[in-house]
Amino acid sequence: MKHRYLLLLLFIFAITGCNDENESDFQEIQIEKYFPYYYETESINNTDNKKTELFHHKILLINSLNQLNDNPLFEYCSESFKENLVGCDFDRYTLILTTTITFNPVFEMECDFRYYKSLSEYECNKILYIKNTSTFPPENIYFVANAFLVKKIPDNSNLSLTIGSLPKK
Repeated sequence: MKHRYLLLLLFIFAITGCNDENESDFQEIQIEKYFPYYYETESINNTDNKKTELFHHKILLINSLNQLNDNPLFEYCSESFKENLVGCDFDRYTLILTTTITFNPVFEMECDFRYYKSLSEYECNKILYIKNTSTFPPENIYFVANAFLVKKIPDNSNLSLTIGSLPKK
């Protein structure tokens, strides 16, 4: 019986004492401005492989108009999406651009941005609200890009992107 209590105490200690995620380890970074997201549907049979590679689960940090214009992803975005982004005040802000591809239509998205001190890393968490489709194999592919501004962060910052999807709200 003593062994069970000892094992239970060790188990509780292991769970509570070894938790590496400290609440003070991350800082929520305020998103200063969201831009309308870019969304395009293509037939899966007519998709450009280069475009698919460029949009596949990416996060980009852009601190100048030259960085924006020189990015090959930019040539695939619509003119209205580009027009929104070129007016950014790159002296004060950093543009964060995330991309993904999905086989389900996207109705809405949300994201937050954090800095993890222990990792020296910025992380974007993005949730896509999707409509589940029942066609298999899928007929369409959906290219999604969103952009937002945060106060200036260094060019050499480490970035990570986490994307989840949920059924439409």
